[in-house]
Amino acid sequence: MPRCLLYLALTLTLTGAANGQVAVELLNMPTRVHSFEPVYVLYSIENTGRAPVYLPAEGEPGRGPAVYFAPSGQTPRWTGLSGDRVVQHSEEVAWLAPGERWLLYEDISYWLGVLEGEVSVQAVLSSNGRCGNKQVAGKQSFPIEPLFIETLEVGAKRYPVYRCWEGEARSNTWTLVVEKPESVVDKEAHDYLVRNGALLHDEETGRWLLIRVAGLEDRYPSSHYTYAFLARGTSSADRNRRAIAIQPNHHLNSWVKAAIARDMLTSGFSETAPSQLEHGLAEMDLPRGVGEYLRQHAWNLKHRPHLREEIRE
Repeated sequence: MPRCLLYLALTLTLTGAANGQVAVELLNMPTRVHSFEPVYVLYSIENTGRAPVYLPAEGEPGRGPAVYFAPSGQTPRWTGLSGDRVVQHSEEVAWLAPGERWLLYEDISYWLGVLEGEVSVQAVLSSNGRCGNKQVAGKQSFPIEPLFIETLEVGAKRYPVYRCWEGEARSNTWTLVVEKPESVVDKEAHDYLVRNGALLHDEETGRWLLIRVAGLEDRYPSSHYTYAFLARGTSSADRNRRAIAIQPNHHLNSWVKAAIARDMLTSGFSETAPSQLEHGLAEMDLPRGVGEYLRQHAWNLKHRPHLREEIRE
């Protein structure tokens, strides 16, 4: 085939990357927690079409992959921060080959902000069709030149923009039950948090916020509030370990252990990390599907050196 016809065929094939078929599935998550405790959601994005698909892989702008939620009976919606962005495209992207599935794992408790009640949870991929070229997901790479749209200049920086998948794909919906802690120690911890201004209600968003307060862990180590603060995804790995140490029988520990394992892979990656991970997975007793996510994360760190460079920076 002449080179020009070959390029045309490639262009037509990859043009389908902007209109490919995508499926999102919520795979696993806790279904019952106490106020502010971590809610790790495992979900997947799969290319169900016959051509590679170019997707946004960051949460903003254009949104990309995210977890939506709302009170039970309402349609789950985006609750994160949205604001004016200088660059209105997703710089981080994923190339998914036909049939390829990519997993994501995130704690939504910070944005959840619910003291008690039932919540509908859904994973969503949305895109404005404008992406960059920083590939952070997908085991294969394909030419992106046929998808080029323009180069944006912001000050001294230049950002190439490519046409990618556009639209919205929603997963199945799960129900999360949030219970307010009612034990004696939890009520004492609650009063302590209120007195110290660490339990706040945001009137504008309707969210409840648990703020760090000195003395909580020492005074009330067995409280659900203490576990919630130490174990959530925005806490350090050291605090996550402390949560497990002081409440070793907590039913969410396996989810938190997975987050710790991810942090260890990310911060201390070596060429032997994937094999070391395999030895540790059997002992961790992780929730269903999370081991596959950690294997994928280890593969990504090994084969995409720029991810490790960003971590070191």
